[in-house]
Amino acid sequence: MSINIDEVRTIVDSFVKRGIAYIIGLYPYLHSFEDYSYINTVNTLEPAFGRAIAEKVALEIKEVFKGISRYAKVIVEGREEKLGDYLKGYVLSENISRIILEELEKRFNQMTYEDKRILSVACAIIDALMKKSYPTISIGYPSYRTGGIGISSTDGEYFSEVVSSVLGFNISNVRALFYKYLLGFQCDWSSRRHDYYELEIYPFTVAYVKKLSLEVSNYIKLLDRFNVRSKLSELYQKGEYVKLALIERGLSARYESEFLSYFTGKSYRHLCDEAVVEGILSKCFVNPLIYDFVRESIEDLHEEALTNLITLFREVLEKLGYSCSCRGRGCVFTKPTVRPIYMYFSPWPEDFILPDDVAGSIKVIVVQGIPIQSILQSSNLRLYASRGFLWIFVEKGRVAIASNTYRDEDHLEFLKILSKNFSVEFIGFIPKGVESMVKTSSPQPTVRIPYEFTDIKPSREVLEDIVAQALKDLGFSVQTNVKLPAKGGDVEVDVWGVKAVGGLQFRVYASCKNWDKDVDRQVVDQEFGRILQLNQLPHLRMLVVKSLSEPAKKAALDDGFFIIELGEKASVENAQEIYNIIYNKLKDLFISIAPDKIREAVTTLKNIVKYLEGLV
Repeated sequence: MSINIDEVRTIVDSFVKRGIAYIIGLYPYLHSFEDYSYINTVNTLEPAFGRAIAEKVALEIKEVFKGISRYAKVIVEGREEKLGDYLKGYVLSENISRIILEELEKRFNQMTYEDKRILSVACAIIDALMKKSYPTISIGYPSYRTGGIGISSTDGEYFSEVVSSVLGFNISNVRALFYKYLLGFQCDWSSRRHDYYELEIYPFTVAYVKKLSLEVSNYIKLLDRFNVRSKLSELYQKGEYVKLALIERGLSARYESEFLSYFTGKSYRHLCDEAVVEGILSKCFVNPLIYDFVRESIEDLHEEALTNLITLFREVLEKLGYSCSCRGRGCVFTKPTVRPIYMYFSPWPEDFILPDDVAGSIKVIVVQGIPIQSILQSSNLRLYASRGFLWIFVEKGRVAIASNTYRDEDHLEFLKILSKNFSVEFIGFIPKGVESMVKTSSPQPTVRIPYEFTDIKPSREVLEDIVAQALKDLGFSVQTNVKLPAKGGDVEVDVWGVKAVGGLQFRVYASCKNWDKDVDRQVVDQEFGRILQLNQLPHLRMLVVKSLSEPAKKAALDDGFFIIELGEKASVENAQEIYNIIYNKLKDLFISIAPDKIREAVTTLKNIVKYLEGLV
């Protein structure tokens, strides 16, 4: 099928005459896949012109081009090409681009301070990543679509998240600011397996991106190479091994680490929310503006920490007459008449793949940092345990052995060496016959999914039962969905826990909001009001949620709530991880509040209640 090119050009020219919104709308419509042309056009136009105009323009363009195939052949200056390709080039012509530039200049000069701050950081990130790879986002220049700049990500609009991580606050849609001020456009699309998010910046507006990027130092402070190295070294000296692992991982990967989740007992998302290294790491994104400095420093520190860890064991074994040969992370220690010891070292907890087994050796994996008991369930740990590897975790002269990787027939002689040179303990059970060689310590909490969880389907009840189980394991008598006497009638409480402390009763009120979205300020105010209505006031009021909005968090703290933000919605599948978070948060709280202080708090609250009752 052949189409008269003059007729199509007339259509485009008619849109150009209708105004800037129609001109801008042509770009996402023509550059998008047909199924996504309309929505990309609306989303591009809305920030700059409002929803009503965006939908009107997108619909009119869609109607005019209905029945015109972009794959139809047209003859241009004696040669045949696809209509779609011709139109993409036509809307980039000088007479049309000049109109866009005039509009852009006007909008650029009207930009607010806060929007300019965000765009400056975003443009600096684009400029920094043009010539290097970065996890989650890809910068193409020149873009294959227009010859300008293309910013893309897969299965998530990560560009906004990266910009937010550098600024230190959340911007839900950074791309919308490009649509509003730089008049860029959206080219999102999907395949059967993935969603793709794309922002396109015209070639004739690239100079504005460069201009904004040069102003970034006016809005944020960037660390230099020396400061980056100093901060990472400080983390190492403090034993912040998980943060170092997250930084290293953030340089090359975005997918979750099962090993780190089991190591800490926290979901990977929770770890990313919790682990912040100012100027370097936020939300598990390494600051792209200093990416090279971070990569150089973490590589150097990894090598230094690895050398220190190897030296620790090398000195011990060489005193016993072993010879050492190391290559990379692996070392083989040999001594006449005894089995060689093959050891693989990791200076902080990280995912790894080991080379083939060394037959006939005592095989040991050494990781720096002490995990919680849930590490025993790591698939990485269990895989290498099945191949005969003993897992040990080391920190400041302390060695913790994963009990489910210990085999007496394989590892007893190595355990004897450890017990004479380190303070040795087992994570999990202590094998029979080795009690005299290990340090006994307070048992770690059993990390498990309580039996009741398996039969629960409504998500709200999952979270309530996890909170209830955590309180039970801390010695509380617990009720869920219980109606308690209150002024004006009963009040239903999600979880109510009571524990005797020195003859006094310590009461806990827990509100569980197992929602997909943030809990807002209104909910906090309602919960505070419900508590004040109770005849028996709690001594600890808790909010257990996926996340809180900033106003809600401030109100909750002002109202005296103990907040547990989980980072994800609780379900049967992640119940164990959620339990770990809640249990450990409560355990730490109760450890920090000594029993005498709890009794004092209970007594003080009783006196306040009596005083208030006397005023009525």
